[in-house]
Amino acid sequence: MPTSDQTMTISRLQQRIQDGFRLMNERRDALKRAEDALKEAQFQYNKVQQRLEAATTSSSEAIRELRAVYRAILGPIPEEQTAAPWPHCDDLVLHAPKICAYCDHYPHHQQQRIATGVCFTGEKPEAGKIQCPSEVLRPLEAINQWPGNVARRE
Repeated sequence: MPTSDQTMTISRLQQRIQDGFRLMNERRDALKRAEDALKEAQFQYNKVQQRLEAATTSSSEAIRELRAVYRAILGPIPEEQTAAPWPHCDDLVLHAPKICAYCDHYPHHQQQRIATGVCFTGEKPEAGKIQCPSEVLRPLEAINQWPGNVARRE
């Protein structure tokens, strides 16, 4: 039969084993919660990524549609001007006559904007006029941050 000291030692050892199992279970549960939180975060990330991809696609499609509508409004471009590149990096940027030396090389485009009531880049739309298509996509400050879109006088 065990002595009282041995019983106490066995009791302490049993308590330590139980504490170890409890701690191990707590850590396992914490790990499981962390894994679940990670899975949820990955799921949310994937949802956001899908929304971003859809928004980018929608945005790109909207820009293509805007360009198509704009081209339809302006009508056909004379053959002598189809070989030349657009005056600015953004092909929707077009400045009014005598504002930009680059744009002045495209009188047909400028006349078409006047005839169809499409505003020039930087022009405030008045009643009955259509806002500059480049400014529909982003504000003038953003357009002019790219040096290739800024009006230049020679």
